[in-house]
Parts: sequence; structure tokens; C-alpha cells
Amino acid sequence: MKRTVFIAMALIGVLSILNSCKKEVVEKISPSIYFAVEPNFLSTDSVLNLNQKVSVKIYASSEGSAITLFNFKIYDGEKVTSVDSGLNTSAFSKEITFTKGLATHERWVFAVRNKDMQWDSVSLSVDLKPGWQFGPITTVTGIQLGAQQNNSFGSFYSISQNLVATLAIGANSSSFYDLCYYFDNTGDMNTLASPGANISTSIFDLSSWAVKNEARFMQTTLTATDFDNSHNDSLIISNTFVYQSGKRKCKLLAPGDVYSFIRGDYKGLIKFTQVVGAESGNVVMDIKYQPLTDKR
Repeated sequence: MKRTVFIAMALIGVLSILNSCKKEVVEKISPSIYFAVEPNFLSTDSVLNLNQKVSVKIYASSEGSAITLFNFKIYDGEKVTSVDSGLNTSAFSKEITFTKGLATHERWVFAVRNKDMQWDSVSLSVDLKPGWQFGPITTVTGIQLGAQQNNSFGSFYSISQNLVATLAIGANSSSFYDLCYYFDNTGDMNTLASPGANISTSIFDLSSWAVKNEARFMQTTLTATDFDNSHNDSLIISNTFVYQSGKRKCKLLAPGDVYSFIRGDYKGLIKFTQVVGAESGNVVMDIKYQPLTDKR
């Protein structure tokens, strides 16, 4: 009898030791994300006019591990646009501006993920208001830009002023200049970018520029003929993109290339008609863009 009691007590002791050695199980907590319900921000399903600009404001937080990823996707029935942003924070807010395109129905999905791989998301539906019409465009042809060592043409272009300037002249009114051309012999070759595109100081020293405007670009499948035959903003709208998904530079340029661009409120297309490589080379391009007076 004593032996039985002893064995039982020994087993209880062993079990107690084993239980005390178990690691405490920590419940993984999902992050949270939601729309800001504030004036001037979209937070519910909506019907928008063609080319209407709207903004969404997101709040997100995580009581568990830090948020490491923010993602938004746009589903338009034909393609999906997805943009990721890496983070390391317990909370953040973010404003994103969109311009309504041609898709009849879109789904905008915003999601966050924390370090524990837990997700949360919110979404809204956006439909296109019937009865829309295409609008006018502004066309500028024969813009000549020189690369960094070209002594005949400036490298910087102002859309609003339709002016070309050298590096030194542009520094005096840097807020006007939107685009720049240079030759990068390390790989990008003939390149169109913007002053805010992190250009190497060995190409352009922009340290004296008070403002470095930024643009984004996306190469299209349009031909030069498509560009030439465009007389309203239909091709601009159908080839535009979400700003955050665009590229900072047009690289390896060749005659006939057509790019879509966004620079501030300007949205349009660029066609390259002539490209002469080398640091002393030049590029000739045409631009078509939506006038800023378009209030649709």
C-alpha cells in the first residue's frame, strides 16, 4: 500500500515538472485596418465620374507584433494592380489618391500583415457613372532634350511652361521642371526621369535645386501611329496607372517607344521620335496630356 502511494506521488511530481517546463502559448493577435470616415475621403462603395480624383485614408494598428506590410489591390475585371509597402510599426495612417478610369466596376482592397503573418483587410466597390465623354488633350511636339554633356540642348523640361533648361538655369526656378534626360553608361543608357528620381550626382548634381519634382512612368504597348492618331484623352485614360505602381525612370529608350506618365496633376503620354545615345547625345519627344482645366 505504501509502495502504491509512493508511486502515485512520484507520478504527480513528474507531471508537475513536465507541466512547468512547457512553454507558455502566446495567442497571435491579428492587426486591424479601417477607413477613416472623414470629409474629403472615400470610405464607402461609390459611383464616380470618369477621371474623377478621390482619396482614401487608411488607419491600421497591431497590438501584437509589428506591422511589416501594407498592400492595396485594384481589381477591374481584366487585370489586377497590386502595390506593396514595407513597414515596421505598431500603427500608421496613409492617404492614397486614385483617379477613376474606364473600368465599369472596380474593387479596391487594402490589407496589412504583421510579423506573425496575421492579416486584416478592408475593401470598397467603385463603379463608373454612365454618360461620360472623353475630353480634350494638349499636344506638344518636337521637344529636344540633351544629355548631361550636350552643349546644344538643355536637359530639363517644364510641362507647364513648355520650356527646356540647362542644369544651372533650372536651379533658379526648379519647381517648374518636371522631366529630365540623361545617358547612363552603367546600364540604363538613354533615360528619361524627373529631378526627384535619385539621379547619381555624377550625372546631375541637383544639390542646389530647392524643389525636385517627381514623376512616374509606365511603358505602354501603343505604337507611334496610335499616339499620332489620338485626338482626345481616351488613350491617356486607358493607359494610365496607379501612381505608386509606376517606375521612376524610362530606361533603354528607343525611337517609337510610348510611355504613360503622371507628374503631379499632369497625366499623359510621351512618344520618343529620336534617340541619340552617349553623354553628349539627345532625345526628341512628343507629349500629349490632359489639360488641368478638365473638371469632369
